[in-house]
Amino acid sequence: MSEQGYVPDPQVHSNLAYFCQDAPAEMLLEVALRRQDPYLGLTHPNFPRHTLLRFADDPDPRRRRLALASPESTGDLAERFAEDPHELVRARAAADPRLSPATFLQLLDSTHRIREAAIKTRSSRSPTSSAYSAPQPPHRPRPATRRSPQRSSTG
Repeated sequence: MSEQGYVPDPQVHSNLAYFCQDAPAEMLLEVALRRQDPYLGLTHPNFPRHTLLRFADDPDPRRRRLALASPESTGDLAERFAEDPHELVRARAAADPRLSPATFLQLLDSTHRIREAAIKTRSSRSPTSSAYSAPQPPHRPRPATRRSPQRSSTG
């Protein structure tokens, strides 16, 4: 098949985002937009965080929630997202340390997903943290290395 008609498997892109240090920024953004949990792409050093604020008013909640990962996002945006009609966006806002204590407590009395996002993220952060930083992915396995053939000890 020609390169023009080739559509890579989404799982291949997810694996590249997770394991490839040279993954291109566009692919990482595509992975984050497609996934229910975008943090896999967000933690990559090549992820284009500086482009995410443009999604703050996007009609798609998967895009909208990424705006808080932008270095230019503010606590006001987190407060606004705490009242968003979509649960994914409210859950992302609940995990933002810039959220006011009153709004944070209000979100704790919400759905299970939002409560989990708030508790999980807040318990793993320093109380003085003021900017969003995505949770780190699980430990990445070391690259496979060639092993020397085992010598049998017959004797």
